[in-house]
Amino acid sequence: VLVQAVVPGARDEAAERIAEQVPGLSPAEALSTPFLLFGSPGEMAEALQARRERWGFSYFSVFAHSMEPMAPVIARLRTAGG
Repeated sequence: VLVQAVVPGARDEAAERIAEQVPGLSPAEALSTPFLLFGSPGEMAEALQARRERWGFSYFSVFAHSMEPMAPVIARLRTAGG
């Protein structure tokens, strides 16, 4: 799965900002799609694990500009054995 945006920070606020940029997308939809990732590294790691359980996704890709915010998420997943 290609994660289109990795947005660190408060999940609800980040989802609202993204929803404002995408016509027809609600903040709730932004939070539930597997193609966007929001929150703290811990929240993002939990979201990726939940997506693996729900949809069976085991590989996630991000754009180069998202590598820096993804680094602590990957570290968290490695520590958790995910």
